[in-house]
Amino acid sequence: MKEIYQQVSSVRRRMQWLRAWDGFRHGLIIGLGAAVLWLTVGRLRPIEGLLWQGAGVILLCVLSGCLWGLFARRVSLMDAARRMDRQVSGGERRDDMATALSFGEADTVAVKWQRAQAAEYGSAYLREIKQRLPFAISRKFWFACAGLLMAIVLLIVLPNPMHEELAKRKERREWVDAQKQETNERVKELETRQLEPIARDALNREIAELRRSLELSKAPEEALESVENTMKSLKEMADKMELKQQEMEKWLDQWKVNPLSQGLAEALKQQNQETLHEKMDEFRQQASSMSKEERQRLAQDLQRTAEGAPVNDEKAQRLAEALKKVAEALEQGSSEELEQALELLRQAIQESAAGLNSDMDQAEAAAALAAALAKQGMELAEQMAASGLAVSDAWSMGGVADQLAAGYFPPGGEPGSGDSGDEGGGQGQGKGSGQGTGQGTGSGSGSGNGIGIGSGGQGTGVGQGNGIGQGAGLGSGGRELVTTPRDLQGSENIERDGGEIHGGGGDVQKGGRSPVFDGVSRPYDEVYSDYAAEAKRSLERSELPQSMQSLVESYFTEIDPGY
Repeated sequence: MKEIYQQVSSVRRRMQWLRAWDGFRHGLIIGLGAAVLWLTVGRLRPIEGLLWQGAGVILLCVLSGCLWGLFARRVSLMDAARRMDRQVSGGERRDDMATALSFGEADTVAVKWQRAQAAEYGSAYLREIKQRLPFAISRKFWFACAGLLMAIVLLIVLPNPMHEELAKRKERREWVDAQKQETNERVKELETRQLEPIARDALNREIAELRRSLELSKAPEEALESVENTMKSLKEMADKMELKQQEMEKWLDQWKVNPLSQGLAEALKQQNQETLHEKMDEFRQQASSMSKEERQRLAQDLQRTAEGAPVNDEKAQRLAEALKKVAEALEQGSSEELEQALELLRQAIQESAAGLNSDMDQAEAAAALAAALAKQGMELAEQMAASGLAVSDAWSMGGVADQLAAGYFPPGGEPGSGDSGDEGGGQGQGKGSGQGTGQGTGSGSGSGNGIGIGSGGQGTGVGQGNGIGQGAGLGSGGRELVTTPRDLQGSENIERDGGEIHGGGGDVQKGGRSPVFDGVSRPYDEVYSDYAAEAKRSLERSELPQSMQSLVESYFTEIDPGY
């Protein structure tokens, strides 16, 4: 029986591997078909890692088929015995192996004789096992595999229209990553600033919130929105601190009602501790030597001054309380109480001086961070606009970001920055929708201002004194769309003004950013409106000479889309 069991076990192993092979073939066919289907889907919608996923599908299906054949379709000893007893073509059906296993416990002469016959048959079967149990090789299977592989190769080799979309997605992820890196640079910049803990914590919270938002951002729109929100929060913080300082300065101006309090106010504005000590000593000495009528008048002045303190400023309110204490002490005439009140006033003034300095540092740091984020976001906004993505008005010409990127100014101040030099230049380019692009430069002259103007595009440069402005040349085509190309090459008409430049020179104020991002088209009406508004803001800074006014009026009449 031991020999019979060994023979049947060998056949069972062979049958198990045959079932695994069967599972491999089914898994390979299914995997190749699934890969063809997946690659086809990848041509209809963008899928990252498409080839690796297709290969993974094939491998997964093959492995699953093999495991299914090995473990899900188990072969028993009786199954193997019946397989061995299966009728051979041209021969009689045998029952040797199944009978031997069925009477394995019997020990009669007939059983022994039957076992010997079964063992002999089993030995002969094992010698021919490869012919009896061959690994099936079907032409249909190989033809199907070859056809599916050819389809996979074609799907891989032929250009995929989704590759461009995937490249855009990768580029946009890189934009988001760039925002994360630049935000980390803002953190390093903040660490280098010497700020009070309260001011540093307020700024750190804003930057930390921006970093968290960027980590969660999956698209550039979300990243730009996070940068915009933080930029506006920092600008609002700087504006509030600046407004707080202005209110404090206005209140300190009210201290001029009395010469003694005026000296303290001026020293407080200057943030000069030595001067503060001197003015306090002077205040103490003169207050002690005043007559009763002078004390009463000083007390009234201090009381009125204290009532004008900013309501929302805690340090100013404490300083006002100290002034009231001094006023009360002056009215009561007690020298001891006056000394105590003056000491309280000295401490309140020192606290206010430290607070003014801290607020100023916080306002400057918040403004600098807001300007840095504006420049950081402007680059992303231009990239998004060039790719056809929408950006908010905060990133357009003259928007909040444009003002901050040009240079931060306090509330009510003039946005943008003015640079000194010999030339004032703005440049623009226009692209006609009819026959192509025209480009050139024009220079203007005048004793007061110079302005460079061009038709078919936008760009202003106004210089006070000696000014030369550069603008786009004349381009042919319609006025439906305006585009600023990425390069400044052109071959259209170029007109130059060879007139003399008059004037003694002066400061230059440059115009704002172009109302069209590089490579992006906008309706001509919108561009004209932005262009005209920017030129108007520039001209409001300084009046043009009479000789230039008619030229500018004619120019804007010429390019007016409604003219």
